[in-house]
Amino acid sequence: MKILLDTHIAIWALCQPDKLKKNQLSSLENPANELWLSAISIWEIRYLLDSKALSYKGSLEELFYELSEVLSIREAPFSTQVVFNASKIKLPHKDPADWMIAATARALKLKLMSEDKQIKRGSGFELF
Repeated sequence: MKILLDTHIAIWALCQPDKLKKNQLSSLENPANELWLSAISIWEIRYLLDSKALSYKGSLEELFYELSEVLSIREAPFSTQVVFNASKIKLPHKDPADWMIAATARALKLKLMSEDKQIKRGSGFELF
């Protein structure tokens, strides 16, 4: 299975795995699954670090490499293909990061793992 992690799922996996549901945790640990993280999520994490909403002992780059190592993630690029797919999804709110993450899932044919209630109410992309 190819899974795109929403930003909070990646953070939880690294910092608070007890917040993950059992099926999420087992999917993250299954080496047969491909795990992806959007470049938009890295941008969101940068914002969370800058605003002190998230603390991490190292730099953003170190956090990304730790995520990459712990989860064996692949980077899902932010591209024109993603932007074009944003018009094909529906979300009940206007958060641009959520739109681009959902559009990334659609563009790359990935299942989006999220606990965000707004994203779960969306359509035009596949949820985990």
